[in-house]
Amino acid sequence: MLGCHGDTHLLPGAHLEYRSIPKQHFNPTPMYVYADKVCMLVWGPPLQAIIIKNAELADAYRKQFLFIWDQATTVRKRA
Repeated sequence: MLGCHGDTHLLPGAHLEYRSIPKQHFNPTPMYVYADKVCMLVWGPPLQAIIIKNAELADAYRKQFLFIWDQATTVRKRA
């Protein structure tokens, strides 16, 4: 999961990995990329989900996420 520097709201689970980016680059709009789909959540009200099925767009967002992930700071969870 990609979060904001200083965020302490971490979900439990050994399978989760967290990294953070500076506040000025962070936006709390969740985005999920899976297979050939991109899903974005808008908290609202009303809560909205936008799902786009497009392989090229999914690939572009996946590459963007991986680039940001590589630049982000690793967050160590408390034991």
